Amino acid sequence: MRTTDGGARFVSIPAPHAPYFFLPEVPPSKYATTAVSELRFADALDGFAYGGGLYVTHNAGSSWNRVSLGGSVTDLSIGEGYAYAVVISSVGQGRLMRSPVAREDWVTLPAAGHNVDGLSVHGTDVFVEHWNDASLLLVSHNRGASFTSYRAPRGVLGCEYEEPQAPVVWARCGTGTQAEIFRSTNGGQSFQPARLGYGQGIPHGAAFAPATATIAAVADNRIYRTGNGGASWTAVGPVGFLWPYPGFTNATHGAALAEPSSYCHPPKTIVAYEFSTNKPFPASQRVWKELATTLSWQGATLKPGATTTATFKAANPPVRLVGVDC
Repeated sequence: MRTTDGGARFVSIPAPHAPYFFLPEVPPSKYATTAVSELRFADALDGFAYGGGLYVTHNAGSSWNRVSLGGSVTDLSIGEGYAYAVVISSVGQGRLMRSPVAREDWVTLPAAGHNVDGLSVHGTDVFVEHWNDASLLLVSHNRGASFTSYRAPRGVLGCEYEEPQAPVVWARCGTGTQAEIFRSTNGGQSFQPARLGYGQGIPHGAAFAPATATIAAVADNRIYRTGNGGASWTAVGPVGFLWPYPGFTNATHGAALAEPSSYCHPPKTIVAYEFSTNKPFPASQRVWKELATTLSWQGATLKPGATTTATFKAANPPVRLVGVDC
């Protein structure tokens, strides 16, 4: 699907002719180098579908070409006009490759070695996890030409790194059944915990979205927001939901997807919230609505059906957050 108006409307675009998803822990399989499960666009024209296989478009998704990189493409990130991919060979070795987004010119970046795993790119900075040793973080500030090894946050089993504003780097790290949030102020050379204050950790599957060097959100059965680099966190938004995806468009505007939790079904009221203020948008700012399951809106009962979705926007820029209040 594609939108050209900030998400108010979506239209279908052709998809790659590829199977969906694969299980990387059970190779070899024909799907390990052909399947897709993730999508990244560098700009309005150039996009990448991957998840074992790799398919590329340079015409906004009108057509897709399969690209073979000699292994399974397990991760892909984009920065400063380049696409970077982690490619796992049939014997389990992982290498880092790079290509300009506007054409297929993939080259291996030997400085990353043959044990790369997780990948994050921001501008010219590249962050790579070590395949066999999650305590190692490889950092490059020159598009992968050279890397420096640092110690990952202590006691973790793998991290996802984000650098919304250098030199601050956020990390969401698994610790087993839970996860922790860490923050670095020196480009990843060292990390400190950014504890949420409501337990020793967050659920392993909790989603994390940093907006700036100091603003971030964590979402699970609540959304928690910090505006001071993780020194304190505040619960925002309604209760009674699971929040699989939070995200920011800038420092003050964010969006989140909500699904009713098991103890809040069927949902009753559609409400839109904005992260930074935790205030519902007035009904006059509604853009469109689709009918669905036993819900009420402005006193009118909607007929049972598919899914109910409401879209809102602020004056500038557009803000979307769909929620369902119990």
